Amino acid sequence: MNDTPALLECLSAASSRNNIVWIPRGDFRLDGERITLGKVAIQGEGMWYSCLTGKKPMFAVSGQPVLVSDLAIMGDTNDRNDSSPDNAFDGNFGDGSIFRHLWIEHLKCGFWTTVS
Repeated sequence: MNDTPALLECLSAASSRNNIVWIPRGDFRLDGERITLGKVAIQGEGMWYSCLTGKKPMFAVSGQPVLVSDLAIMGDTNDRNDSSPDNAFDGNFGDGSIFRHLWIEHLKCGFWTTVS
């Protein structure tokens, strides 16, 4: 089951209300397109308990501050292809962005930053 639509709905609701997106204990499969994050906080129950898996557990950061903490991100990349953006997080991380207590595996890299 692809949990991308549910996560997108939660991100939209949290952003409009300035709330935190809470990822409960469990494995959540993200097979849709890369998810764009902007001025949002995502918190799991812990990197051993809340896990984002699938073909696309990847996020593009839009230049606004984000907080992502206490979860695991497990992709399914098993080779390096420099033309494919198989990164857990990429983009322009806004001033004040915080990434903590994350476990990232099976992606090309954890963070690919750009400057705009």
